[in-house]
Amino acid sequence: MATDVASRGLDIPLVDLVVQIEPPKDVESYIHRSGRTARAGRSGVCITLYDSSNEENLTKAEDLAGVEVEKLDVPT
Repeated sequence: MATDVASRGLDIPLVDLVVQIEPPKDVESYIHRSGRTARAGRSGVCITLYDSSNEENLTKAEDLAGVEVEKLDVPT
């Protein structure tokens, strides 16, 4: 997947937003992609779109990273 290659191979400074269409099945990849926004002491936002079929991957990422993901409903 191009996203995996780009997230691991490119160093783009000042990234403050990452949008993921769905959480990867590999939790470490999810954390690595999300971490693009928090390098060198900076902070940022990661938005991940998900549904009930891949919510478990998001929960695993929370546990592994020791963070709490703010979950929002789709706007109507």
